[in-house]
Amino acid sequence: MLRLKFETSEIENLEQGYLRQSAGIGDSEQADKRAKDAGARIRQGYRTKENLYLIFYWKHQSSRFRERLINAFNSNSCDTVTAILNQVHEIVEVLDDAGCAVTELVGLKGVGVPTASAFLANIYPEKFTVIDILALRALGIDNQEIAFYRYYNDECRRLAKESSTSMRTLDRALWQWGKTNPPRRTGR
Repeated sequence: MLRLKFETSEIENLEQGYLRQSAGIGDSEQADKRAKDAGARIRQGYRTKENLYLIFYWKHQSSRFRERLINAFNSNSCDTVTAILNQVHEIVEVLDDAGCAVTELVGLKGVGVPTASAFLANIYPEKFTVIDILALRALGIDNQEIAFYRYYNDECRRLAKESSTSMRTLDRALWQWGKTNPPRRTGR
């Protein structure tokens, strides 16, 4: 279970501290506005690589891996970015499925789950938020893999109980299914 490491009464003051921070070109509030505006344009149908890049840059402006990530992102074609953004828009509007939307976005070079979540949070701010190691720390998660394992294990316990089977039997069945059902490849 996620639990805030601070009191809810501190949320506004913490946000103000974030907004005052330097963000490369201007402060964080200006950088957030540029990313949010790019997201609004994408939502309105201007699904271009240039608009997505503004959000990408916002997410990675202070990353020590920025140069490498920018080079990878820039290797995506404009047509590929537009096609994926169109697919994501359909997924969000029709299915409202964060997992499917993130899966599409991580198909872009230079994009992992945190960056995909930043895209979604800026394009559809009423539905999505950004997953970030610092935000996770504020929720008591210092290690994402351990947190995911806890979630995964709890879900497997539930599934084993529902199917009246042992955890080991479920594990073997999951492994076998995963081996014989490789991920679908999309035509990108």
